[in-house]
Amino acid sequence: MEFTLQMCESNPIKGETKMCATSFDSMLEFVRGMFGLDGLGHGFTHLTTTFYNDSNTMYQNYTVLEDLREIPTPKMVACHLMEFPYAVYGCHSMAKDRKLFKVSLSGHMGDRVETIVVCHMDTSLWDSDHPSFKALGFGPGMGPVCHFFPDHTNFVWLPSSVQV
Repeated sequence: MEFTLQMCESNPIKGETKMCATSFDSMLEFVRGMFGLDGLGHGFTHLTTTFYNDSNTMYQNYTVLEDLREIPTPKMVACHLMEFPYAVYGCHSMAKDRKLFKVSLSGHMGDRVETIVVCHMDTSLWDSDHPSFKALGFGPGMGPVCHFFPDHTNFVWLPSSVQV
């Protein structure tokens, strides 16, 4: 809970717009605003992780299959379910220096997963204490940071004109 509060109350990094949504309506309002849509227009869609087996064994070793595919998009909003006593989604959008991919994975237990990967190509303005740097063993500006969207509680909103 403390981490969620810190994330929601912290200032965005340069080039980022963020908010913590406590309802689906507030999330959609944020997405509409990021895409410049007024009213109830449906000018966007979302992508999330899809599991093609029913084993419910999400935590296993996976191998990236050869069909990594970049999805060029002018804008995107990523939303992640945060740890909290009620639903809170941390949503954010980077103005530039990010890439979106769809990738197929094969689990060592035979599961097949299609997931979303977002890569932040310029990390030079990130805090040196960011958990990604500790996990990857480098610091701000030394390389991109990519993260896989592990399940259906994490998703990316895109303009509906983007070919997925």
